Formats: sequence, C-alpha cells, structure tokens
Amino acid sequence: MSGIGDLREALQTRRGPGHAESGYVLVMLALMFTLLMLAAGYSVDAGNWNLHRNETQTAAEAAALGGVAFLPDDYATAVLTAEQIARDHGYDPATQVAVEPGDGDNQLKVTVTEVVSNYFVRVIGMSTTTIAQTAVAEFEQPVEMGSPSHVLGNDPETGFSPDYWLSIASRNVRKDLGDRFNTRRCYSGTANCSGTWNDEYDTSGYKYAIRVTDTTQPLRIQIFDPAWVWTGSTCNIPTWPTAAEVAYLQSIDDGSDPDIPLGYYADAGTRYAGGDTAWCSGDDRPGSYGPATRYTVRLPDTSPWNDNDNTEVDISGCRPETFPAYTPTSIYAPPTQTIAEYLDPVGPDNEWRVRNDSTFTFAEVFRRWVTICEINPGPWLREGDYILQVQTTNSTAGQNRFSLRAGPPDGGNGVLDIGQASFSRGRLPIYANTGSADIKFYLARVPPSSGERLLEVTFFDIGDSSSPGTLSVLPPPGALSLGYFPDCEFTLSGSPLASTNCSLPNVWDGNGYGEQIVEAEVRIPSQNDPVNPYWCDVTNPDDCWVTVRAEFSGGLTDATTWTATLIGDAVRLVDDD
Repeated sequence: MSGIGDLREALQTRRGPGHAESGYVLVMLALMFTLLMLAAGYSVDAGNWNLHRNETQTAAEAAALGGVAFLPDDYATAVLTAEQIARDHGYDPATQVAVEPGDGDNQLKVTVTEVVSNYFVRVIGMSTTTIAQTAVAEFEQPVEMGSPSHVLGNDPETGFSPDYWLSIASRNVRKDLGDRFNTRRCYSGTANCSGTWNDEYDTSGYKYAIRVTDTTQPLRIQIFDPAWVWTGSTCNIPTWPTAAEVAYLQSIDDGSDPDIPLGYYADAGTRYAGGDTAWCSGDDRPGSYGPATRYTVRLPDTSPWNDNDNTEVDISGCRPETFPAYTPTSIYAPPTQTIAEYLDPVGPDNEWRVRNDSTFTFAEVFRRWVTICEINPGPWLREGDYILQVQTTNSTAGQNRFSLRAGPPDGGNGVLDIGQASFSRGRLPIYANTGSADIKFYLARVPPSSGERLLEVTFFDIGDSSSPGTLSVLPPPGALSLGYFPDCEFTLSGSPLASTNCSLPNVWDGNGYGEQIVEAEVRIPSQNDPVNPYWCDVTNPDDCWVTVRAEFSGGLTDATTWTATLIGDAVRLVDDD
C-alpha cells in the first residue's frame, strides 16, 4: 500500500501548483482586458474631445473674425455679431460664449465653452469633460486719409481752408498730370506705365467715407462745385463777371423771381471773381471737352475692408447723380457763354433754367454747395461708414476739382458739424493751387494698435512748384517723445533719398520728382517702446492723425495722388488656444 500512497501524494503535489498557476493567469487576463477596455474607451472619449475642441475652436475663430470688423468704433455691434456667429455654429451665447475686449482697442476675444458627455471614462468618475477654446482677432480699417472733420477739402463759404481740393481726371487725361488711378493714357517715362497705357487705371474711381454715429437726425451729403466747368487751373480762362454784371445780378436778387432764392447773388462780386481766389477750384482741360462726373452713395456694411460690395442707395432724395460738363465749343476757344451769361436768369437762352441734362442748373452748381443725398431717420439711415464713390463717365479729357462735406441739415442750405467725419479710403487725389505755401495735410489716421507695423505712403507726381520744397511726415502732436518718426526712409522710383527726421528736402519737378512715385516707409513704434513709445487717444476723432507738411516758397499748382497702407492683413487672428 505504501506504493499506492506514494503515488497519490505525488499526484496531489503536481495538481496543487498547476491549479495555482492557471488561476494567476486568469486574474492577469481579466486585469489586462479591463485595462484594454479602459484604454479603448479613453481613445474613443479622447477622439470625441478633439472633435468638440476643433468645433469650438472653429466657432471661436469665426465669431472673433466676424465681430472684430466693427472695432474700434462699435463695440456693441461687434459683440452681437460675434454672438450671432457662435449661435449659427450651434452654441448658446447665454451659457457657452464669452465675448470681451482684447489687449488693444481693435482686438476682440471670444471663448466658446462646451460640456461634453463621456462614454467610457465615466466608470472612473469622469461623466463629463469641459472644452473651452479661445480666439483673439484684430482689425485694422482701411487707412483714413485727409480729414478728421466733416469737411474734406476747402470750404470758401465758411473760410475753412486746408489749401487743397479733391480732384478727379477723366480717363483720357495723361497720368503725368497727377491723377494716378483714373487716367488711361501715359506719357513716356511716367511711373507704372506700359507704353502709352496706365497699368494702374481703375474704373471704380475714388471712394470717400462719411462716418455716421447719430441716426436720430437726417444725413445730408454735399459737394462743392460738383460739375466740371472750364476755368483753368488758376481760374484765368473765361470772361468773368464785370462790376456792371455783378451789380445787375445783385439787382435782380430781390425775391421777385421764384427761381432765385433771396440773397443768392449777394456775394457775387467775390464768389464769381476770376483769378486764384479762395473760390477757385481750378477745373482744367488738358485736351478735349471735360468730363461728366458721377456721385454714388453706398450704404455701410459688415465688410468695411471692401468698399466695392456696398449696396447703392437709390431712394427719393438720395440717388446717383451725374453732372455733365459745361464745355467750350473748341479746345482753343473760351465757352460760347461767359460766366455772367450762364448765371443770368433772364439772359440768352434763359441759362438759369438750362439744366444741361442734369437735375441742377449751372447757377445751382457753379461755386455752390450742392446736396446730392439726404437720408431721413429710418431703415436707410444707419451707423457706420457711408461710401461716396466718384467716377467720370465719358472718355473726355478734363480735371474736375471739388470738396465734400456731410452732417445733419443746419436749418438752411448747409450742414452741422456734430461729429460726422469725412475722409478718403487709402487713396487721396488732391489739387493745391496756392502761392508760397506752408501747408499741413491730414495724411492718415494711425491708432496705437498699429505699433510695430509699417506705414507705407506714396506720393505721385509731387512738387509742381516754381521752386523746391520740403516734405515732412509728422506724428500726431504728443504721440512720440522724440517728436518725429526715428525709423523713416524715402525712395524715388526705388532709389534711396537722403532725409532727416522724416523730412525730405528739395522736392521739385526740376529734381526729377515729376510723374514719379516717392515712397515713404515709416515704422510706427510700439506703445511699449522704452525710448519712444507711440500713443494717441483713439476715442478722440481729432487725434491719431499722421500729417504731411509741405513747405514751398514758390507758387504751387499741383495735382497729385497719395496713398497710405498699413502693412498686414486687415482682419486676422492674433492668438488662439
């Protein structure tokens, strides 16, 4: 029996360790399966988190980019727009969207938050995960040029005189006469021309912005001297009213004729005087008959970086208006009628009532402010930048000079200055006809948020003067401790020019500046620059203006086109998480 007992003991000894080993394996397999299931579950949840993270980031970026275009002028609309865009992406602004200012007055910060339900990791206590993504967008409006006030150009009726007029040449004028973008023809040697054709010709004309901040009062937009009338650049061409003709016009200005507003000719002696007076806008004719000029008003929209897509206003009181030219019968002869005869309401052909295919008569447009648009409070009057587009509509050759002003009606034939601003959008075609000059032009509005960016300014065909002058690009008063831009370079057709403290001497046609492009590159210092910080009050419409000072000792009759650009995308993301 001892043998049988020994065998049983031996079998029992083997079975024990085998059973223990197989149990360990089962436990390890169960544990590994659990871990694999958790890992797989985590991968599924992590993928879901990434999906929602991408969706919230996309919504935050879209909302920030859409809303920031209204800064710095309209923060409330910027917030509402950002919230609506987030809502369109499926997020509730009340609980999931936070909109707040960024570090600069032109930055908008949007955070989109979503609570995501988990599938597998809830077994370890993580039933939900909060996803929060942030985007910061920045917007630089097209550079505002020319004016911080409601008037752009001269206003001889009030005495406001920055010593320049706005200008547009018809398409058959040669580019070397100063209009860079609205002329098709070129003269040999003119910048950016292919033979006799202008490579920069732009059929859209020039655009000006009228900024409206108060919609409780009507908006009136007026043009001074809107029609082309051949007077010569210094108003020396036609036969101007004599003393006897002025006396006659004043004698019939007694209110007896319903077509003549009382007092219309009271200042005829100065308003209609020939020569280079404050009233001389200097319409010239370097060729055949002059241009018809079209003025179109366009509504503000949500893409202020693009003025070509704004809706045209075509309602009672504000429709596109074309002013035909008043031309002579020959390019070598003066007009068939004198200025006095055109103004005489009972003279030959009853010229006062002859409208020359226009809504207005000659006497209503010549050296007068003409209302081309008036919008009353209602659906067509809104906050933002109305665009005034100016074009020539025929293939003639003439240069039309005019001024622009806008604001609420003043109770008479003018407008009130209560905060509206009128300025050019990146391109400023001007004409200066003055004697010796020390003129300061408002060049471009550059807010502090533009720090460490490059302001590029071009001056085309400057210096049509009888003697050399000096051109200086100046910072806003008090904006820089040095008083000038320390990092500033001038080039003429790509070649460097010697300058000091952002001032360029010896500007003159005689030194090769005619029909060429002078470029100034001005680096705007940062607000945090330790030596020369740049700062101005962006809430003050009269502040933040970079100016140009033109000093000429001789007479100046200069048509020129200026541009200004801040290098960089107008709307861009500057930070995202």
